[in-house]
Amino acid sequence: MQRTPSVRGIAALAVCALALGALGSPKNPVERPNKLQGQFTIALNLITGTWVYEGFGVNTHAGRFTSHATGYLDAAGNLVGGGTAVGANGDQIFWSAPGSIWHVEYAGGTGRFEHVTGGWEFVTETLTETRVNPDGTMSMTYAYTGEGTVTY
Repeated sequence: MQRTPSVRGIAALAVCALALGALGSPKNPVERPNKLQGQFTIALNLITGTWVYEGFGVNTHAGRFTSHATGYLDAAGNLVGGGTAVGANGDQIFWSAPGSIWHVEYAGGTGRFEHVTGGWEFVTETLTETRVNPDGTMSMTYAYTGEGTVTY
């Protein structure tokens, strides 16, 4: 005996098919909201204008992460550079700060973030510590929150 699918069954299949498209993949990237919070320390070499960034936090899509970056102070006084964030499962997100450390753009990664794009802005930042070190670097530690989008 052959059964005819019910209207309810057809509707459930249609919802499942639509939901699968929303999962995202390299062939079907999906833009999603992204929120972050964390802390980082940046050490600026006052002689060369170069900087090193070490941080950690929590990201909507990567979970707990650590981040490392390097860059330079441009002629306008902006911190320009880029780095890598490593998520809880080891997947990496490559990012850059093209003209301001307060604006971050994503540019690929590894694992599920291989083709990631998007970015975020700092919503708040709090200077928690500033010091000039004997080696000629100035260290600053910030706590932050931010939000933007991520597409993968």
